[in-house]
Amino acid sequence: MRMRNYLQILFFIALGFSAKAITYNVTVQNFSFTPSVLVINQGDVVTWTNVGGFHNVNGGLGAFPLNPEGFTSGAVGAGWTFSKTFTIPGTYGYQCDPHAPNMAGSITVNGPLPIELKSISAVVNEGICKVEWKTDKEESISMFTLQKSTNALDFKDVVDINANHMPSTYSYMDDMGADQYVYYRVKIRDDNNAIKYTPIRLAQNDVKITKNTLTLLPNPFVDHFHISVQAVKSWVGAIMVYDITGRVIYSEKYNFEEGHNYFHIENSDQFPKGHYIVAVRNTNNKEVLSASIIKQ
Repeated sequence: MRMRNYLQILFFIALGFSAKAITYNVTVQNFSFTPSVLVINQGDVVTWTNVGGFHNVNGGLGAFPLNPEGFTSGAVGAGWTFSKTFTIPGTYGYQCDPHAPNMAGSITVNGPLPIELKSISAVVNEGICKVEWKTDKEESISMFTLQKSTNALDFKDVVDINANHMPSTYSYMDDMGADQYVYYRVKIRDDNNAIKYTPIRLAQNDVKITKNTLTLLPNPFVDHFHISVQAVKSWVGAIMVYDITGRVIYSEKYNFEEGHNYFHIENSDQFPKGHYIVAVRNTNNKEVLSASIIKQ
């Protein structure tokens, strides 16, 4: 069930009608797609790699009739790789057939951006991430909004920057705080208030953590949630979930590795609505990390 974060978001060179295709990698493992939500541009490629379990990718029109076109990796199996080039703008849903609806994802394909972007980058130095993007053309653009997320799903605005209406370089220095991974993207608004998003850039914090931390996402949750544990060093422990009465409803042992440890709780859609406590126990020194989470 334990899963390392394999997400690799690639550098992109140009966007627009002459855009160079970008490949986005999705890891298939532990009853989840990681990342499960992508925003890409027309002509980009998504590659799914199954590294554990028997799964498939089904975005066919039978399962998702509103998809602009259908796609599928074929029959359920293990150890496969599947790639799809998205040429039609729109929103696509997909699922793993034997594990739906909990194991599902979505891809939003932007049409040509109303801008010619030359490059975008995210460089970290001592916990500060410099996000920089360069334009070759932006006459019809009114505003850039830098956004960030810790789960690649829920983004919040960091700063608004007015467009210069000429080829320009923009940058912002963002404090990553205690987060080991932060996802950045730029929201682009044109003069007609149409909005597009750049691909997501992943930044890894270079500040070494000094204590173990526990994060639960999303919170509150509806049908699933994830557990993120930052470990100062490797240790043996367990994850336990308690209901409001103190009854243990989930318990599993894990070997935590130094750095980021990521877990998906199976069958959390079967939990009744209410409050829960998630506890992570280090059996070596008896340390316990705990946090509350709400099922809606």
